[in-house]
Amino acid sequence: FIRFGREGYTRVMNACLYHARLMSVALEATGAYECISDMHRPRGQYGFSEETRLAAANLFAKSLSISRSGADPASNQSFNYGLPEVAFRFTDWFIEKHPKANQDVISTLMRVRGWIIPNYPLPPDTNHLRVMRVVIKEASSEDFVNRLVRDLMWATQTMLDMQSQTLGEALSTPLAKNTSTSDLASSIARSGNVTMSDNMKHSHWQGILDKIGELKDSKAQQPKMELLDNGSKKSVYEKSC
Repeated sequence: FIRFGREGYTRVMNACLYHARLMSVALEATGAYECISDMHRPRGQYGFSEETRLAAANLFAKSLSISRSGADPASNQSFNYGLPEVAFRFTDWFIEKHPKANQDVISTLMRVRGWIIPNYPLPPDTNHLRVMRVVIKEASSEDFVNRLVRDLMWATQTMLDMQSQTLGEALSTPLAKNTSTSDLASSIARSGNVTMSDNMKHSHWQGILDKIGELKDSKAQQPKMELLDNGSKKSVYEKSC
């Protein structure tokens, strides 16, 4: 506060809130994740449902039309109050389609990409739920959010691949590092601004993976470390961030 003054510190916090809301809306648009945090929803709306997801997506799109700058306080006026952090979990739809899905695996795979995202249970009354959490800090940017969302999609697809493969096999064709992430999170967020039935969610999810190209053009990468898998060495690639 002493360094930036009130006006400067306000810009910093507004930018953090903007990036947290961008990430929240993008994650919910995939159909695979829902946010426990509500700071990206219209003021007065709480909890995840298809209706609140759609309302959040439309409000965020409207805020972008008002101002493209995340530091502009006008972009935060219509949202719930909250801190710039994103708490999220698998959606019930995703768990139903993939009963073996495990958020601990996502947390571990994200460490392979260079991210530390904890996965822990909620307090006793709701300890049947486990959430992952990301804190958006001053140094965060749209590129930061783009890469994080991309790597979360890669980790999710890799987890699904591991249901029929060993860990080493699943990681042998990782996300290409040179895949463009320009405006990725905003693009995903915009793609989810219509109501989706359960049948639509699967094709939408596959379309996002195809757009990211998470398993394409990876042969050009050089392995940076080796992973022991049942006594044999498997290549693990350089983190993307």
